[in-house]
Amino acid sequence: MALASFSVFKDKILDGSKAHTIRDRKNPPSVGENLYLWWKPRTKEKDFLGVTVCTQVDVISIDSRNKTVLIEGHQLVNSEIEALAKSDGFDNAIDFWGFFAESLTGYLIHWNPTFINRSNLRPQVVEHGQFVTDTIKENPKAYRPSNGTEGMDFHAHWCEQCDRDKNNPGGCYVLLKALIDKTPHWIVHEGQGLCTSFVPLKEASKSTIESAQRRSLEKKGQLTLGI
Repeated sequence: MALASFSVFKDKILDGSKAHTIRDRKNPPSVGENLYLWWKPRTKEKDFLGVTVCTQVDVISIDSRNKTVLIEGHQLVNSEIEALAKSDGFDNAIDFWGFFAESLTGYLIHWNPTFINRSNLRPQVVEHGQFVTDTIKENPKAYRPSNGTEGMDFHAHWCEQCDRDKNNPGGCYVLLKALIDKTPHWIVHEGQGLCTSFVPLKEASKSTIESAQRRSLEKKGQLTLGI
């Protein structure tokens, strides 16, 4: 699975008029891979937009100085740049060039504009301090803190009370169970932050879990989600 976050074009993503994004990431998603789309994930306005499927990935080069765009080596004419801008969410090519003020070489990532059961995939709202459990099996390499994953994959639950608390934008901590390198682990995960602790399941004693919850309490000054 792959994560893509956005701070513009929410309505156009949801109505299907924007069905691709331009990113300079080193490792683009593969065709057929699920894409998890989020709106402003680090803010109070965060919203899970849904899950879709990557349908095509093209190498794209944008030269802002010369106002040229190459897709898979093909240089676009002005009418094609205009069409690209509109399908990427911009009103016109002028807005496109205003956004891409610096040159970029990356990937044009397309997705199916029909989301997969968006209403069923939204995170579950739980009561403040309620204990929950999740088991994660898909794409375990994505759960390594070292690769910068910010844990949107883990959002099976969030606390509405914490979400409203301006002094606590991260939300509750959640203690999750996942497979990492085919080995079960406990993961201490803050709502919008990086995973803070990976403990092999066989080493996760009751005291380990209680310690993780205690660290959460100390940092948040409140109840926590956990096991």
